[in-house]
Amino acid sequence: MKRCSLLLTVVLMILSLSTGLTYAADRVQISIDGQLLAVDVPPVIVKGRTLAPMGAVQCYFCP
Repeated sequence: MKRCSLLLTVVLMILSLSTGLTYAADRVQISIDGQLLAVDVPPVIVKGRTLAPMGAVQCYFCP
């Protein structure tokens, strides 16, 4: 029983160390086919969602 609880404790410790925090970039950029898209209004992150200017994206696909 002691061996099982020790193993469980070790596994939980390893799992707790492996979960790291991630942070968003300071500046969001739009990349299409590996090329950065130059836009007048930069995309923003609001409540965990990325808002991008669709006019600039549309102009890229339909010049």
